[in-house]
Amino acid sequence: MRFVLSALSQLLEKSSRVVLVFLGSVFMARALGPEGFGVYSFAHSLVISLLPVATLGVGELVSREFVRHQDRLSVYLASSFALVVGSGLCLAVFFWAVILFFGGDWQVGPSLMVLSSLYLFSFYKILEPFYLSRASLRVLPTASILSLSVGLALKWGIFEVGVNDPKTYAIITLLEVVLYTWILYRCMLADKSAPTLSEVDVALALSMVKSSLPFVFSGFLISVYMKIDQFMILDLLGATEVGHYAVAARISESFYFVAPAVVLAIFPRVLQVREMGATEYRELLRALYCTLLVLAALFIVLVQLNASWFVRLFFGEGYFPAVGVILIHSWAALFVFIGVLSGRWLLAEGAQLYGALNTMLGAVVNIVLNYLLIPVYGIYGAAISTVLSYSISAYFCLALWPRTRENFINVSLSVFSVLQTPSTLRSVFR
Repeated sequence: MRFVLSALSQLLEKSSRVVLVFLGSVFMARALGPEGFGVYSFAHSLVISLLPVATLGVGELVSREFVRHQDRLSVYLASSFALVVGSGLCLAVFFWAVILFFGGDWQVGPSLMVLSSLYLFSFYKILEPFYLSRASLRVLPTASILSLSVGLALKWGIFEVGVNDPKTYAIITLLEVVLYTWILYRCMLADKSAPTLSEVDVALALSMVKSSLPFVFSGFLISVYMKIDQFMILDLLGATEVGHYAVAARISESFYFVAPAVVLAIFPRVLQVREMGATEYRELLRALYCTLLVLAALFIVLVQLNASWFVRLFFGEGYFPAVGVILIHSWAALFVFIGVLSGRWLLAEGAQLYGALNTMLGAVVNIVLNYLLIPVYGIYGAAISTVLSYSISAYFCLALWPRTRENFINVSLSVFSVLQTPSTLRSVFR
């Protein structure tokens, strides 16, 4: 029962954040119009795609090391903190220099200049695993919801006064991150756990950089994979079409938080069942895949039935071209949900390399399909490319490698375990 309660708690927290982000997007999209929102979305996507480089992948590494080395927690914290602050500063300065000297009258330049300042505060990626390692579970959602609420209030305010400059909304996004980071750091100061310069271990820091390079590569690859469609739409079609596509993507991706919340909460129990026996483990995995596919299918049905009026109600007639994109893009939920549980399975089996290879293949397919389909079908071609590439990386690639073929079979046969799934889940999570 506690696993179910944990999943419900995760869903409640993440759904609150999704609602706040979505409402902020509504105000921005209505105020800026498709072209202005396209400018903002492109700049934001570019900055976020390089965030793994700004953090040197250390955030993913320390989430494990903080738990393993509680006796040297302060040293690991200070060393990783110094690394990320330094790398974030270097990347921000690089962006500023490129924009100032080569940007000229680039339409995206002002928003990109502001949003690249996020790298100065990217050390929140170190503070998050620190709080998780100490089981301080209330600090992170409180800081997140508070900062997003302040940001939403500011967006609503400037929307009401008619501000339609993408740079202004970029400044508010920056302020949200600054406030979130400041709350986390103030909490560290309050309990006297903030890092100090004297605790930095240079040798340890260099060792962490070496160990985290795979995380940099995989994180960057995933970020680009998720955002490459917007980059290519701007290049081939222009900012207005990016705005239409960005609205569609935000709506169809708004439900994606469900899978990570559910899987994160119940996977500790999955690992326990793994030790009990292969048969129980296999049946549970198939039941979970079936559950996730049913949830994704319900979301797709809701989208197919309600996309048109939903876009008109929240975003207005100017974004009506996004409806067709949503109807296509929403099908990606099937493979996103599969990919979340499959990624955890790969981690449990020590087969993360295959996850990186699958993502790389999916990214290559996505780029090729975008170049082939966008000139012919416009933003609808980008949506088709996204769905097909997700299906390849999250599902079909599992059949390529002998090590992951078992998981491909589990996913494939899960659709035939619909009737058995409720009883399987009840027996495991009772």
